[in-house]
Amino acid sequence: MRKQILVPLLILVAACDSLSTAPDANLKLVRVDFTGGCGQASNGPNVAQSSGMQPLQEATVNGRPVSECVIGHDQAVIYGVGLSKTAGSNEYQVVVDASGPRGYFSGPMWLAFTDEGGNTYSMAIYSSTRSQHTVRFTSDKPNIVKIWWSDNNF
Repeated sequence: MRKQILVPLLILVAACDSLSTAPDANLKLVRVDFTGGCGQASNGPNVAQSSGMQPLQEATVNGRPVSECVIGHDQAVIYGVGLSKTAGSNEYQVVVDASGPRGYFSGPMWLAFTDEGGNTYSMAIYSSTRSQHTVRFTSDKPNIVKIWWSDNNF
């Protein structure tokens, strides 16, 4: 049960922290389905596309939880992906709940996100400890239309 509520909670906390407001008790995150690749991407990136994940929405992939499709080498798992607005004008962040690869020399798992304007923002997940990761960006077309993942840098 913890896995199912952690990402929505992280997105709401990120949104509230950046906006200095309390969440509306009736606010529920909408899930946006991305379709495409599923599984470990050891021979080049996997990509899943959608019509656009908007702020305060979270991703599913092929109708399933992100953790069942967006996986990396050495037990790396992405448990959730969401988008939130930050305090500045046209400033946003992708919020990722993840645990990176296990092992001393395992290297990172790479993620990237493409917005409606065609800009791509990337991050590397190194830590095998499950935690929240963010990539902040400025865009006038912030909706995320592609999620990329790979065992290697793009």
